[in-house]
Amino acid sequence: MPGGKERSSLTFPWKEPLKYSEATAELIDSGVKDIVKQQYARALEILQQRRDVLNKGAELLLEKEKIEGPELKALINETSSPPFGSHKKGD
Repeated sequence: MPGGKERSSLTFPWKEPLKYSEATAELIDSGVKDIVKQQYARALEILQQRRDVLNKGAELLLEKEKIEGPELKALINETSSPPFGSHKKGD
């Protein structure tokens, strides 16, 4: 690239590595960092809102070694928090 260093992306055996400038790499890195920060905050918020499910699940796992699907659904549905999947996508 004229006037800048080239940087290769991740390489895959079936694909040629992409080459782009350091400025483009910084933009990509910044964008990815922003997305990761936003989704981390979202995950943390969901976990905090659903703390009761986590605590009950932990207690149940101390009694048993595993929780099967129907039992897990019942545990999730018995709480007063909104059900999983009710969060808007893209938040």
